[in-house]
Amino acid sequence: MSLLNYKCPSCGASITYDPNQDMGHCEFCGSTFTLDELEKYNKEDQGEEKAVGQDGAQEKVQDDEEISGYTCENCGAEVVSDTTTSATFCYYCHSPVIIKRQLAGDFKPDYIVPFAIDKKKAQETFLSWANKQTYVPRSFTEDSQLEKITGVYLPYWFADVKTNVNVSGVGTTTNVYTRGDTEYTEYMDYAVNANGDFDIKGIPELAFTQIDRDLVKSVDDFSSAELRDFNMLYLSGFFSEKYDIDKEEVKSSFLKQAQSYAEDYVNSQFAQYDSVKRDVDQVDTNIEKISYVLLPTWVLTYQYLDKNYVYMLNGLTGEAFGELPVDKTKLGIRSGLIFLVVMVLALLGGRFLW
Repeated sequence: MSLLNYKCPSCGASITYDPNQDMGHCEFCGSTFTLDELEKYNKEDQGEEKAVGQDGAQEKVQDDEEISGYTCENCGAEVVSDTTTSATFCYYCHSPVIIKRQLAGDFKPDYIVPFAIDKKKAQETFLSWANKQTYVPRSFTEDSQLEKITGVYLPYWFADVKTNVNVSGVGTTTNVYTRGDTEYTEYMDYAVNANGDFDIKGIPELAFTQIDRDLVKSVDDFSSAELRDFNMLYLSGFFSEKYDIDKEEVKSSFLKQAQSYAEDYVNSQFAQYDSVKRDVDQVDTNIEKISYVLLPTWVLTYQYLDKNYVYMLNGLTGEAFGELPVDKTKLGIRSGLIFLVVMVLALLGGRFLW
């Protein structure tokens, strides 16, 4: 297996991508490097196909369990990763590793949206969100729990769709008025039409099955994102998954979404009419291009009373969503105190009444 671990040109320690500086950062010596500088160092110092442990790393593949293993170049430990994982860490020395085989051929992303929110900011956002709730278990916001928040690039398909709209008919407005004791209803008909070609860029569709799709949809608004050409440096220091839903499987979804966008456009053109009768109603959609894109998400999972809770944070916009556990002990104590206060007030009220 071809592995990549970006090394610091100054001290040789591992390089990770820093969202705050939009550069590669060495946590050991504090040096920062642009993407171009690191690529140049890769080519000049260790060759065009630099791969840490390329000669010494051992790959294990067990088809029946669908897992892969590699030997960490830094500490020599064997690390197991899922077959969809393309960027991970050594569990022992925490050295970031990019699994290049998972990013080759059809699995090489066309574009990426780098993280704009770092781990510290993600933790602060999570704490602000969780602390607004009264009955959250204390362990849910402890430092050991916060450390579990993980930056993950999730795979998406983005479609560019060309749409032709040809809709025409009669729009009717209704005016009700009264003269004397008589009520009149006036109908006015107008010829209406909505015609033209327009492009819909970047319709997104999650390309990964091993995550709660409804939860992801709550935070996956990347409409303001700037797509960058894919470069592996952006993955260093984060987890990344490759797609397990082929683009052919989502074409019908893209066309359905494009049809919906076109219908919204037509309705907006006819919004001033009380009713519209369409004589011609033709909307044609055609997929022009489908791109493979990685998008940044912070994920935190928590188990409480045998139930899993998941929190997600958009790694670009900071939009967050999740479900919080309830500490039943806290809730019981609070309910008991309220009950006691009510009882005391009731007794005192009865005493003064008598």
